[in-house]
Amino acid sequence: MEPQDVEEKVLMDESNVSPTHRSRIPPPRKSNAPLIVGVILLIILIIGIIVFLLLRGRSSTQSSESGKQKGASAKTSPTPTPNLYQLVTIEISEQRASLSAIENDIKELNLAFKYESVKFSDILTPTPPQTPEWQAQKTDIAKARGELEIVRRTSILNKLIPRVNSAKKLSKIQKFQLVNEINLYASYLSSLREIIAKQTNFQELIGKVNTLSDSYKSLAVIVPKVHIMVIADKINVLGDEFTKTANKLIEKTEKLRASKKDVTAVQKTLGHMLFMMGDAANRAEIAVVRVFPLTPEGYPKNKSILLDGKSRLQKSSKNLSAAAKDAQKVSSSLAAIESGKSQTNFFQFFQLMPQ
Repeated sequence: MEPQDVEEKVLMDESNVSPTHRSRIPPPRKSNAPLIVGVILLIILIIGIIVFLLLRGRSSTQSSESGKQKGASAKTSPTPTPNLYQLVTIEISEQRASLSAIENDIKELNLAFKYESVKFSDILTPTPPQTPEWQAQKTDIAKARGELEIVRRTSILNKLIPRVNSAKKLSKIQKFQLVNEINLYASYLSSLREIIAKQTNFQELIGKVNTLSDSYKSLAVIVPKVHIMVIADKINVLGDEFTKTANKLIEKTEKLRASKKDVTAVQKTLGHMLFMMGDAANRAEIAVVRVFPLTPEGYPKNKSILLDGKSRLQKSSKNLSAAAKDAQKVSSSLAAIESGKSQTNFFQFFQLMPQ
């Protein structure tokens, strides 16, 4: 048979199939490939997200640890050492604070010269003939006034002993003598307080209260004397600190001079600074030498020596204040010279020209 005849036969056979028989023929199967591919892509996406989150968490942990290490290294890193000029500035600031404390002590010394004994003239006058009750009342008033004065003096003396003991340059003999003078007078006041408290007769009380008035000269000598000795000690201690600062500035000046830098003006300021320091120490030393031997028996004639000692200490304090200004000026000038920022002194050219 020819191909055409075969094809016609097949068509005829298909046309002869009933509709019922056709419905029993299964439909062609659909492909599951797109679904499988989608599931695979979803799984890959989930895995990628998980991996990304894990990597991100690890990197953030590492960065936080590195940050902590940097912070720890920053905390443990040593503080840079200050240079000479910074050290001098710190020292001058501390010295000025010490000067301020000395000035306060001098103000307190001025108050010591203004102390006065309580006046008992109004209660020690002869009692006119009156009732026994009035005499007893006046006795109680005198006892109370006497006790108040003793308490006041004892309080002043008790503040002096710690100051003497805290002195750094006073000798052991000087400290012992000053503390001994304070304690002796304090003991006298304590015993007198007990005697006055036991007195009941006004006439007998008069003599004891008069003794208290006469002994005021001990307080008038001991208090300013101790203040002067302690202030002079502080000035001497501060002088040592100024000397250390001056030596640093002198050494730096010499180095710059050796390197052919013009330090003429600096040397002049240094000279003035050293003079102020020396004069301050000398005045304080003279005050100590003159005041230390004073006794209450020489009062009020020796009051002029006490006042002279106070004046010397005031001048010493002013000299050290001037020395502090000189030190700051020298430090600033040396820093400018070393950095090459100092102004040229045109007058030095005229000084170098032949006359």
